[in-house]
Amino acid sequence: MYKMTKEAELTFVTYMTVIATLLLVGVIGYLAESDSFEKSNKNSYDQNLVYVCPYSQIEIKKQLKYPDGVKFQSCVSTSTSISKIGDNYHFNSYLEAKNDFGMMIPQKYVCLLTLKNTKDLEYISCSFN
Repeated sequence: MYKMTKEAELTFVTYMTVIATLLLVGVIGYLAESDSFEKSNKNSYDQNLVYVCPYSQIEIKKQLKYPDGVKFQSCVSTSTSISKIGDNYHFNSYLEAKNDFGMMIPQKYVCLLTLKNTKDLEYISCSFN
C-alpha cells in the first residue's frame, strides 16, 4: 500500500479543508439569498394561487349531474397546473365523475378565473375536455 509523506498528507488535508469551506460558504450563501428573496417578495406573493384549485372545484361541481360522487385530483399533483397571466388564472386538472350508468369516468377540466378586486377571485368559465 502507498504511504503518504507528511507533506503530502498536509497538502491533502489543506485541499480538503478548502473544498469543504467553499462548499459550506456556498450553501450558506444560497440559503441566505433564498431567505432574503422570500422576505423581499413576501408581500408580493400571490395568495390567490392557494384558492384557485378549490374555487375551481366548487364551480365544476355545479356543472356535474352527480356532484356528490366526484373525486378530484390533488391540487398539488404533477399533472395539475396553475398559471397566471395578468389578473387571470388558468387552472387545469383531472377528476373522476359518475356518468348516467354509475361508472366513474376520468375527465380533464379547465377553469379560467379572474380577480374581482385585490382579494377575491371571480369565476369566468370552467369546461371539460
